[in-house]
Amino acid sequence: MLLRVLAVLGVLAIYAFYRNLRVGAGRDVFVHGMPIDPFKHALTVLKVERLSWLDFEHSLQHFALQHGLLIRLSNGYYSWVHQIMTLGVVAAVLLKAPWGKAKRWVVALLLQLPIALVLFRLYPLMPPRLLDEGAPWGGRILATHRHLHPTGFIDTLVKVRGPWSPSPVALNAFTNQYAAMPSLHCAFSLWVGIVWWKWAKGKSWRIVGPLHTAFMFLCVVVTGNHYVLDAVAGWAICIAMLVLTTRGGAIRSWLRAVRSNDQPAQAEAVGAERGTYNVMPSTTPVAQ
Repeated sequence: MLLRVLAVLGVLAIYAFYRNLRVGAGRDVFVHGMPIDPFKHALTVLKVERLSWLDFEHSLQHFALQHGLLIRLSNGYYSWVHQIMTLGVVAAVLLKAPWGKAKRWVVALLLQLPIALVLFRLYPLMPPRLLDEGAPWGGRILATHRHLHPTGFIDTLVKVRGPWSPSPVALNAFTNQYAAMPSLHCAFSLWVGIVWWKWAKGKSWRIVGPLHTAFMFLCVVVTGNHYVLDAVAGWAICIAMLVLTTRGGAIRSWLRAVRSNDQPAQAEAVGAERGTYNVMPSTTPVAQ
């Protein structure tokens, strides 16, 4: 049990360290005091979504804003449940699940962090909620310079006030506003959904995990914190890491089996080739 408790504390420490690195991953995004690259990347994402019919963020947000309870629930769920649910499931599986499965599941979650940090650094992305906002964080001045009309996205956490509403962030108190691609809210919620579903097999509350995954996706979109493509990227990373950790041994065994099956065939082919060269030429006279 001591080992399991230490594992939980280790995960908490790693996550706290990641949060500090996440802030540092976006410190170089400003050029002449403006977030030019995050804004450009946002326009690219919107263009890709239009081409792939995934640009339903605005209509979904507009629908939620017409229903006060839904938007307030989305704001609170996005702000509070993400970390509580993820770290709660981590603690539960590390303390209660079979140790072999628990290790593989949690390692799959932790492996998502460095991948996300690299992408936050290489592809800073202005979320929808900032596109129409002014300096220093928003892209309104850049959109005006390009003669672009307002997108209509709003920051629901600011517009609909509540205990979840963030305080204004000054530029000298930097927090990474552009760590949007991938959405770790969606990646972690999918991890929760899959692990919960596997661990709660046969239980009546098994569906809670997948419902969390679905509702978190709704929340990140209607609050204007992520594009649909951010969620897709997060889901892809989550699935890849789970496959790597839970099926990695089977994949390696399959590759070894393929190589071992190829070796006899290669040896036989080499032997046959050598045998051909070792055949003595016939000395029997050919009939005329």
